[in-house]
Amino acid sequence: MNYYYLRKSFKDIGSAPMQIKDMSNGYEFGAANSLRKLTFFTKPAFTPNLQYFVLAHKAKVTDFIHDIISAYGFLISPKAKNIMVNFNLPQHIYFIAGVMYHKKMLGDYYWLHLLEEDTHLIDLAESSFCVQKGGWYDDEWYEDEVETAYFKSMEEIVLKRKEIVGSGRYIRPYKLSVKANSLNRDLYIFTFMRSQYIISENLKNALEG
Repeated sequence: MNYYYLRKSFKDIGSAPMQIKDMSNGYEFGAANSLRKLTFFTKPAFTPNLQYFVLAHKAKVTDFIHDIISAYGFLISPKAKNIMVNFNLPQHIYFIAGVMYHKKMLGDYYWLHLLEEDTHLIDLAESSFCVQKGGWYDDEWYEDEVETAYFKSMEEIVLKRKEIVGSGRYIRPYKLSVKANSLNRDLYIFTFMRSQYIISENLKNALEG
């Protein structure tokens, strides 16, 4: 089966620089149940207040919305959630969220909060990587200056990532192999890579359909 990077699109979200303009009037960002209290790969001991996200006037309504939450996950429509629940994802939990557009509520959206990353699933002995430099030019992503990289442990990957932070370089796999007992996943998240989400062809086809 083929696998694909799942990346945010900046071409199909309208002409607003940010799809989400703000939260609702009076939203308490410092509250104990604020969206700012959501942390990476941790199940919160509270139900986050996600009422509600306000889309920019010139934004487009999409099934995946560029969120403003500093944790890994997706802000998705009911249509997208109905697709995602049929696939094998990392551990996760859904929270109801509200979205307003042109002063009208769009009905329930959902925050799909991921509870684990999948770096530990990589079979490093069967994988190969490179370090590339990339950037945006005329709204297109370019890549150059390829440097082959070999890693014997995840600690080496972490050290390399710290070394290249801020340099415009990033780690990309030539070949990414996962352990045999995890081959049935439809979504993987590897936080050390620029394109952190990888999805199966089956999930890709379902989302595009």
